[in-house]
Amino acid sequence: MLRTGPGKEFPQTAVLLEGARVIVFRRTADSAWLRVRVPAMQSEGWVFGQYLSLNGDLTRVAVASAAESAPIPTPQPETGQVAVKRPPPQACVSVVGDSIAYGEVIFKLEDVGFIHVKMAPFSFYMAQQLKLRNVDQPVTDRSYPGVGITSPRHKSYYDLPVYQDLLRDRCRFTVVLPWVNDLSSGIDPAQAAPLHAENLADMARRLIENNPGGHILFVNYYYGAPAPFTLGMAGGFTLQAVQLFNQEMERACREGALSRLPQVTCVEVEAAFRDLGTTYVVQGMRRDEIEAVRTAPLSPEHQKMFDYYNSIHPNGVMQGDGVHLSSLGKRVLASYLADIMLRLPNLPSE
Repeated sequence: MLRTGPGKEFPQTAVLLEGARVIVFRRTADSAWLRVRVPAMQSEGWVFGQYLSLNGDLTRVAVASAAESAPIPTPQPETGQVAVKRPPPQACVSVVGDSIAYGEVIFKLEDVGFIHVKMAPFSFYMAQQLKLRNVDQPVTDRSYPGVGITSPRHKSYYDLPVYQDLLRDRCRFTVVLPWVNDLSSGIDPAQAAPLHAENLADMARRLIENNPGGHILFVNYYYGAPAPFTLGMAGGFTLQAVQLFNQEMERACREGALSRLPQVTCVEVEAAFRDLGTTYVVQGMRRDEIEAVRTAPLSPEHQKMFDYYNSIHPNGVMQGDGVHLSSLGKRVLASYLADIMLRLPNLPSE
């Protein structure tokens, strides 16, 4: 991650892909931060030194001057400027995430192939649980499959129209489910986990700047029961990676950047699923069970595979990925979050 200055408090300017070549030409006195040029991107910036594999002696690199490593200046209002008071948040809920929130699941049809099945998004269950509590607020799905906020292997959520829609929502509550694609970024989890925590803080700052009176709920990672085929497609969903990501999120929520934002509430998801075993994720399902929860047609190719498999296995079980939430998992988590949301106080709009 490139930054404008030597510290996590400086804005991010770009994500470095694994294997990217950089040229180090300045460093901080303790060599913790390095100023680099990135020939492939024709740009430069500061990088945390532990994220780089270095060839050469850092002591031969010049230490940055005070001007080159100056802290971010505090913005001062210009003469004649009038502060703009933002309106209060809307009485609504936005749900943010990747395929976990979107409701897309992968099934393995033994000896046939893999199909993608669209099920109800998490927002549907969130709206249900709020209505059960006599809270009639619209819940909008602002999720998108195949994206992340850290992974260089996936599309950036910020580049999609759905992110601009999210900013326009300005809801009282924004629920951010775990970004499962960021676990499979191709970056060593020991490095990816703190980077992801930084990106969550960056997301929080973006949303708060746009909507200072809204609450943001960040849900951490659950362990699931990933099927063997899932690890072949998304090898990052491992016990070690989930633990590292949750540790960094917990640190950010307890004493890091997220702890300093009153609009942010961090949610430990395992507390919601504690008594469910692994039934909170999608596992084996028969055709009738899939048809009962499917919310969109299969692609023509996947429909042919689906029909063929069931013609030779009329009562056959299709193996779910063990990562995406089941209907039960979504309902239980939505209930858990609804109770948390209704206990949160109103925030000032400035």
